[in-house]
Amino acid sequence: MFKIDEPIIKQLPVRIKAMYNLYGRTNDKCGNCKYLLRIRYQNTYFKCSRTKMSASNATDWRVGWQSCGLFERKEN
Repeated sequence: MFKIDEPIIKQLPVRIKAMYNLYGRTNDKCGNCKYLLRIRYQNTYFKCSRTKMSASNATDWRVGWQSCGLFERKEN
């Protein structure tokens, strides 16, 4: 399992830390995961379909986050 520095983990939002606690972490990025949704309006918003989603930015996801243990590589 890939380790990130503890100070970096402390800076992450609760939503991704909860995913790490439940499922662990992988060496890949959320941006490569098939569960990352791209929602387009005037801007593009990213949401993880494996966790709570809402219209709020409180559930927005980041493509550069280290992925959790539910990671599955998206198909081209």
